[in-house]
Amino acid sequence: MKPPAPYENAVTFQFGDSPELADELLALVLSGAKTATCGALRDFDEKEPVPEPGRRDVVLDGRGRPACAIETISIVIQRFDEVDEAFAVAEGEGPYDAWRSGHIDYFDRNGGYAPDMLLVCERFRVVEVFKREADLHVRLAAGIRPRPAPHPCPGRDSSRSPWDRRPARAPDRAG
Repeated sequence: MKPPAPYENAVTFQFGDSPELADELLALVLSGAKTATCGALRDFDEKEPVPEPGRRDVVLDGRGRPACAIETISIVIQRFDEVDEAFAVAEGEGPYDAWRSGHIDYFDRNGGYAPDMLLVCERFRVVEVFKREADLHVRLAAGIRPRPAPHPCPGRDSSRSPWDRRPARAPDRAG
């Protein structure tokens, strides 16, 4: 699926290495908990070049649908063992120790881990969230309940059916 205008030619990517992890990390981005990410320098190429400050990319959900646009704020290329706690916490995935062990596992699954491997450490901000048709089970699992439809007549009580001809109850008055 193509990103919406004006992002048709933007770099698109998913976080993580599975649809489930992509959706989990995307949820952290959309909630504001995740404002940083990193990747092995070796994994960047022409299709997904190293981000630059000011560049806007499109994040895809686990099904490959455009979910939001992010703008790169800063880039630091550094060794894995030089990543500090502030950056790890900005990734939104827990305290430093959880970040470290989770990323060692991730890199082991995706080309190998080494303490001196170079990472592209990116800080970003969300600039636009795209409307997506969410799966009902995903919304319910996230605790998002459907809202009742608004009353078709403005100013009417939405808890009453538009076909209910009983008079509305007068408001209680204080004394």
